[in-house]
Amino acid sequence: MPAKPFARQTLSAQVYEHLREEIVFMQRKPGEMISENEIAEQLQVSRTPIREALRLLANERLIEIIPQVGSRVSLISVRKIEEAWFIREQLEVGAFVRAARMWDLFLARQYEEPLLQLIEQQRDAAFAGEHEKLLKLDEEFHKTIISITKNETLIDVIEQMRAHVNRARLLTLKEKTKSGLVVAEHEDILQAIKKRDAQQTGALLENHLQWLHLELPELQKQYPDWFTD
Repeated sequence: MPAKPFARQTLSAQVYEHLREEIVFMQRKPGEMISENEIAEQLQVSRTPIREALRLLANERLIEIIPQVGSRVSLISVRKIEEAWFIREQLEVGAFVRAARMWDLFLARQYEEPLLQLIEQQRDAAFAGEHEKLLKLDEEFHKTIISITKNETLIDVIEQMRAHVNRARLLTLKEKTKSGLVVAEHEDILQAIKKRDAQQTGALLENHLQWLHLELPELQKQYPDWFTD
């Protein structure tokens, strides 16, 4: 069934976002060939905005454009994950620590209930085995806390860093025990922020971000055709 046509004024950007989400959430598998004709029919757009979107995705190393062959979804690069993980850890821990230091009654009224609702929705998604939904809610939880700092540049940079990492994270969230652990860790982090305990907040987030780094070797063994060094 064809998708609803996009508004013309932001065609390339919307095609880019659509394809990027399909890649990040593994609806398009690593190594899968991309058909411009299939996308054009699905999204009801011409090939011009599709090619522009593919160029942007290639700049992010999310697809490979192979001369005389076409485009394919990039394999999950362990090197890119390690690089993105390092940058994300440095920036995000700092943002969470700052959020804990800034926390007050005004911020509590603005942010506490939405964050608690996100945690509850995550718990429901984990129990139901809705891995893609859980990952999106996880991202929203992190983004909401970072937004406390009012640093838009930081939010944009971290968002860019997540694409490569999230493809691997989605694979790990398929384990129910891991899904439940993620939710529990979010609860602990929020409690530390509410206590304005910056040191504990930073330590909890560092531990929270470590597990993908530790599980990468096992993921490579489990999905050898999807990963590359």
